[in-house]
Amino acid sequence: MKSISNTEKVIYSAGVVLAIMVYVITIQQNPIFEIASLRLARSFGLISFGLLFLSLVASPLYKAFPEVPGKLWFTKAAKPFGVSAFFFALLHGHYAFFKVLRGFEGLSYLSTRYLLAVVVSTLTLGLLAILTAISFEFVTKKLGESWKWLRKLVYVVAFLAPLHALLIGSHFTSGDSLIGQVFIFLWLLLLLLQEICLHQYLCKRYSQIHPKITGGILIIFFSVIFYIVLLTDTFISHHNV
Repeated sequence: MKSISNTEKVIYSAGVVLAIMVYVITIQQNPIFEIASLRLARSFGLISFGLLFLSLVASPLYKAFPEVPGKLWFTKAAKPFGVSAFFFALLHGHYAFFKVLRGFEGLSYLSTRYLLAVVVSTLTLGLLAILTAISFEFVTKKLGESWKWLRKLVYVVAFLAPLHALLIGSHFTSGDSLIGQVFIFLWLLLLLLQEICLHQYLCKRYSQIHPKITGGILIIFFSVIFYIVLLTDTFISHHNV
């Protein structure tokens, strides 16, 4: 069995220390249980999203721009970043669902918007659990070649995680919010890098097609995806029941 690398040890240890620090500081600053739980859920969710971005951006970044420094470390760090994202997503789900929402009984009080957000978050957490499991060598040996297909679920997670954030948090959709601005920038950056990678792939595979044609198709494709997410969010906001 492959041993854990130093990079993984550092990132996993830093994640545990960060979780403890966030918990202690939040509890000290917010003695009221409900407020502390809400702040913890929000903080763990933001950290999870940031770590998820770091795990997703490494591959398209170095495929699109292989000359960018730090490739060896960043590609090795992608796995522990992803596992840590799942860890913080679990903490986020625990405090958001069992502490803030008060479990399943709280579902009956939710609007359509927030019910959809819960469904999306549950699906995202389940997919993250699968991706975390197949990141370990002993699991991939058991699965054989099928784990390579399961790895493609990362693209579904890359779509569902931002959708959950847009549905659940007004600070993500507000243009005046620093969190919202950073969130949109990171998501658009990830989409742009994926578009560049797909463009490079299509140009190599279909060399007879002009690069501007494939580039235009991909720009339209990703623009439609982004528009659908925003349209869904706007529709649910205006038809909240």
